[in-house]
Amino acid sequence: MSSVAVFPVLGPSLGGAVPLSEHEQRLLDQIEQALYAEDPKWANTVRISDPRSHYKRRLVKASIGFALGVVIMMVGVVMSLIWLGVGGFVVMLAACLWGLSSWKRMNGFGDAAPASGTAVPPGKPARRGNRGTFMERMEERWRRRHDER
Repeated sequence: MSSVAVFPVLGPSLGGAVPLSEHEQRLLDQIEQALYAEDPKWANTVRISDPRSHYKRRLVKASIGFALGVVIMMVGVVMSLIWLGVGGFVVMLAACLWGLSSWKRMNGFGDAAPASGTAVPPGKPARRGNRGTFMERMEERWRRRHDER
């Protein structure tokens, strides 16, 4: 009996579930056991099935970085050190960009559109098929308008 390995990180863009032969499944199990034996802490960290938890941690770190940037900028303003104030602002900006990218990935805004024939994740509107270029769509509207008359 063949088993099926599901890789949630791959998602719908690469087909999701991948059937493995029994030999491949045995090799995968051996690799997993070797990883657990070598470094159990790292293996448990990697085994987390929901990648959103990783992005949540990054959001928390970005928030701390933003707060640190505010403090650095305020110290620079109070001490009249322009370079320190600018440095604090750069730290704030970098933390905001890092946090925003993590937030977008966590909520699925940074992902590519699902391939045709795959299920659309909940909360995302279904995309229409390839509709052509802007001019082709305008020409099609123009034709439909004249056909209706």
